[in-house]
Amino acid sequence: MRLTLPSSTKFGKIARESVRAWLNINLMPVRDWDLVVSELFTNAVHAARFGSPVELRFEVKSGSALAGSDAHDLVECEVTNQGAWALGRDMASVPLDYLVARFEPDRLPHGRGLKIVSALTSGGEVRTRDRRTSVRVWRELDEAPIYN
Repeated sequence: MRLTLPSSTKFGKIARESVRAWLNINLMPVRDWDLVVSELFTNAVHAARFGSPVELRFEVKSGSALAGSDAHDLVECEVTNQGAWALGRDMASVPLDYLVARFEPDRLPHGRGLKIVSALTSGGEVRTRDRRTSVRVWRELDEAPIYN
C-alpha cells in the first residue's frame, strides 16, 4: 500500500484507518500497527518542510527473499517526508535503536514516539537522502493471523 497525504496532523487518522483497512482486507492482524503508523506519521508531519507531502508505504516482504528459506515474512512500514534530519557527519542511515539510545528517557527532545515505535517493532532505520528523511520499521508477521 502506498499513500501520499498532506503534512498535517489532521490526516493522521486517515493514515491509521488506511493501514487498518489494508491489514483487514489482506486478513492480517492489526496488532499495534495503527499506533506505529500514527507515531511515525506525526513525527514526519512535524519535521516536514511546510506544505510538503508525507508518504506512507506499508507492505509484507517475503522472509525467504530476505534471509533464508525458513525465515518468517515481515511487515514493513516506511514514512517519508521532505525534511532533512541531521543524523551526523557522513551518516546517511542509522538504526532506529541508535537514535532512541542517544537520549535518556526524560531528555527526549519532542516526546517518546520513536521509543514507542522501537518497542513495538523488530527493527528500524532512519535514512536521509536528497533532502528527504525516511523512517522504516519492520516486524515479523505472526504465524497465526488474528482477524480484527
